[in-house]
Amino acid sequence: MGLSVAHRVRDAFRAGFVRRWHANPDLADTIDPVHGHAGRVARLVALLHPNPSAQVLIAALAHDDGEIVVGDLSAPFKRENPDIAIAADAMEARHPARIWGADPLANLEPFDRDLLKLCDRLDAYLWVQKHAQYIPAQPAWREARDWLLSEARRLELGPVVHDLIAAHAVDVRAEGLPFRVSPQAVSEGV
Repeated sequence: MGLSVAHRVRDAFRAGFVRRWHANPDLADTIDPVHGHAGRVARLVALLHPNPSAQVLIAALAHDDGEIVVGDLSAPFKRENPDIAIAADAMEARHPARIWGADPLANLEPFDRDLLKLCDRLDAYLWVQKHAQYIPAQPAWREARDWLLSEARRLELGPVVHDLIAAHAVDVRAEGLPFRVSPQAVSEGV
């Protein structure tokens, strides 16, 4: 027998408080809970999708609910520990179905699944761009940007995503936010 509605709501609510970026020394202090990230991903999906279904919007909201079980494992950790990553991904994948009654990511149309992945990664890139402006210049983040632009072109969203990334960089500088200096620049006395 599955969870009661009250327990499912409680678990969905609690899953939203898992902190993203906690293992990244450059971003750990930015405090990005899963529910904030999921909300931004759902907004991106809603704005970039020509006709978003409730299913893809729920998938956007729920896609990281399983992190309550394993936490937000960093991409570098997953790359260095593929066996652990596979096991953690399997554990994480089971949890949303427990909350939602069925896996919200199952049976998505291919375009919806690809757009969700694009928006998930786009949100991460925009977060980094806003909170640690020196990071997008690093090789791994340049590769992430290239993937975003390539995938956006494939989904026929290339100009929109390109303009969004470019405009967001300008907006971040125009906001007058304190520019976060890289640890390397600090050690070099910049």
